[in-house]
Amino acid sequence: MYFVHRNPVDFASILASSEVEGFLCSTSEVSDRQALIQLVTPTPLEIQLNGDQEVIANLLKNGDDGLLPRKTDFWFYGEKAALSNLATHLKPFGFSIDHWTTSPMGLVLTRDMPVDLASFRKTTPIIVDGTTRYDVTYDGWETLVISEASAPPTGN
Repeated sequence: MYFVHRNPVDFASILASSEVEGFLCSTSEVSDRQALIQLVTPTPLEIQLNGDQEVIANLLKNGDDGLLPRKTDFWFYGEKAALSNLATHLKPFGFSIDHWTTSPMGLVLTRDMPVDLASFRKTTPIIVDGTTRYDVTYDGWETLVISEASAPPTGN
């Protein structure tokens, strides 16, 4: 188990008061704190995939397994030229411009796709790479919930 804190923390007294029979606990100072911090700090891709999982979990709570392809909007903010470059970069991956925002300067790209975790494991790395490459901010995605309750009735 690793504990990382900005300043060194003396865990020896904490461990001494928490002895459990059959377990050995000890502390040691890490020689390369920066490497340890990088080891336990989520990457931008991991952070975004965690956010994707939260949205997908909410869809599931509302009866949507995300497997049906649908219009999905992706929100980005930054300088207009950088956003234009991002749109060009993402076009071969099926993204198109839905609309621009002006306050703040932003771009909404759209793509028809399933919204399940497998799809985002392929899509999110492409998005994160593009935002890093063009120095823009990605603010997540949104889509409609599609479930039996929201589906229009079928005629007989």
